[in-house]
Amino acid sequence: MTLKILGLGGAKEVGRSSFLLTEDNHSLLLDAGLKLFPKRLNIPPLEPNIPLNERKEFFSSLDSMLVSHAHLDHIGYIPAAYHYGYTGKVYMTKPTADLANYVWEDGLKIQGDRFYNKKDVNLTNRNIVKLDYNNKIKISDKVSATFHDAGHILGSAAIELEWDGQKILYTGDISDQKSLLHTGYHIPTSNDKFSFIISEATNHHTSRHTPREKSSKGLIQAALDTYKRKSKLIIPAFSMGRSQEVLSILMTYLDDLLYSYPIYIAGAINKVNKIYRKFFNSNWINPKIIELVKEQDSSLKTPWDHPGLKEVRGFNTQKRIMKSKKPCIIISTHGMLETGPVHGFLSLGANKKENILAIVGYQASGSIGADILAGVKTIELGYGKHVKKYHIDLEIRKYSFSGHISRENLQKFLTNTQTDQIFTVHGDLNSMTHLRNRLKNNGLIATVLPSMESTST
Repeated sequence: MTLKILGLGGAKEVGRSSFLLTEDNHSLLLDAGLKLFPKRLNIPPLEPNIPLNERKEFFSSLDSMLVSHAHLDHIGYIPAAYHYGYTGKVYMTKPTADLANYVWEDGLKIQGDRFYNKKDVNLTNRNIVKLDYNNKIKISDKVSATFHDAGHILGSAAIELEWDGQKILYTGDISDQKSLLHTGYHIPTSNDKFSFIISEATNHHTSRHTPREKSSKGLIQAALDTYKRKSKLIIPAFSMGRSQEVLSILMTYLDDLLYSYPIYIAGAINKVNKIYRKFFNSNWINPKIIELVKEQDSSLKTPWDHPGLKEVRGFNTQKRIMKSKKPCIIISTHGMLETGPVHGFLSLGANKKENILAIVGYQASGSIGADILAGVKTIELGYGKHVKKYHIDLEIRKYSFSGHISRENLQKFLTNTQTDQIFTVHGDLNSMTHLRNRLKNNGLIATVLPSMESTST
């Protein structure tokens, strides 16, 4: 059998992950995402690299789609496949299905019908096959798939394919980090060799991650310092994954304090919290946090049910909170400070030296968050005609809560997994080239997946 691989996006970049696998009688797409850019760059979102005049033919002839997890750069383009004539099923885990629908609906609000419309989203949802971990499912006569816990976010999966006698592994976004919510990836070792692995290389510049416990303690200390100063702790965070982890840490370790000093959340965080509540069981969540919640307060079912958690809507409410002399914690979208309610909070609190801005996620080059970390003291906040410049006087702290595997542990994982070949994806070209060279030193054949056909025989 000759199996061809084509990188439609994410091959030499982070963003718009989309990898096509084809053999004579079957074609399969792993993920179909979008790539967004910092707004100041004024670059429109990028979709998978399929020429416009070929999209109907491409998607109408596609046999199946499999999704690793619900981040926009992996699923943002899925409904567009149905818009252009795809008629097959899309396979994903049960939590990913719920999270994906939120992402697609949110995309309609932000992008309009640029890539797909409401009808396409409804059609997509009707064709989702919702899966549990570790259950093999037949995709076609020659192809079966098993979704394993990738440890990245709720429902994230590394996808193992068995294709006419060959075994293939797509890591998706994979993490070995043990957090309150997740216990790292769980990919069973196999005596059978993989014909090839498609592996992420996102964090190959990071040799080792800061231990989760150290970052958690730092975040708790920032909260305690805020209470002592009678100030505000502002935490910009993405609505999916990072917000729920940060909330779990604060809810678990501050507990009683939150009855007097609440945590305010703004943006779409509460919508995602509802999905996390639905899947708050040991099939999807670290049993440790489930036990901690029971021990602390038997009346609470999840960390996100704490009465000290308050949702904020509207700028007038933001002004009331920021003018109050009571200390508080604020968690608000957007994680890179590019947009969202965090602009309102920061515009009202950036000039107060006693306030703290805690950066808890990746900041892309060119983003407002990256500028602040680089020491820029004047930033622009607001939208359209209401953009103003603000001076940054509050204290800046950074805590690492990476959702990706480190360079050292990725090398160990790939070295210990039997395979004939590794294709590196989801990273900048320098990172992937460096990973390829280090793997070759360990006797492995590694290739940076190009945006053109490569063949594995």
